[in-house]
Amino acid sequence: MNDVSLITDLNNRLAFIIPKSLNIISRKNAKKDMPNLLERRTLEMDLPLQDGVVKIVNVHEFSKQDNGDEKNKDLFSRINETYENCPKKIVLGDFNTNPYELNMILESRIYADRDFESVVNSKKDVLYNPSWRYLRERKKFKGTHYYESCIPRWHFYDQILISKSLVGLATGTGASRMYTNYVKLFHIVDRLGNRVFKPSESYDKDKHNSDHMPVLLTLEM
Repeated sequence: MNDVSLITDLNNRLAFIIPKSLNIISRKNAKKDMPNLLERRTLEMDLPLQDGVVKIVNVHEFSKQDNGDEKNKDLFSRINETYENCPKKIVLGDFNTNPYELNMILESRIYADRDFESVVNSKKDVLYNPSWRYLRERKKFKGTHYYESCIPRWHFYDQILISKSLVGLATGTGASRMYTNYVKLFHIVDRLGNRVFKPSESYDKDKHNSDHMPVLLTLEM
């Protein structure tokens, strides 16, 4: 672990683990740099690339058990407004919201779309949500969080959203229009080292395990 750095927010709820070789331009904790509504809910950093800077925003939104759907309406709208003018951005983390819920898809909220071509062709600041790919396929894990309530079910709360300038490009017009998708891989991680995650594995507070599955995205940039 000597070759990586750990960046956390003031409350140690959010973090980035990055190679020390990366020259991070800046990092901001929401508590100091954003409106009060975003306190303790976002952590951002600027990642320099050859063709510009990518804004990466890590989020941890309100739980549904804490009236999260209603609270996240304003929170998601504020995130949308705060980063609206960032042409290159990745918004990721625990949204505590499924990809198909209104807070994720409405233009006034997070505004994420599942259709790659629609995102690339859009003139608006829409984000691409590749987690829909996973929902369409029959996988061992049907989501990233299994909630054992009166009706146990999987939820896909942990997502990675990409701005259209990073997700791909389109060339040509009409029938000859061609698309290049930079998203090469998106999946739920079911193994870390010698540990294999099981769909029925419950949250063990004593071991401080997360009750959410990790997700992995590979971008060709």
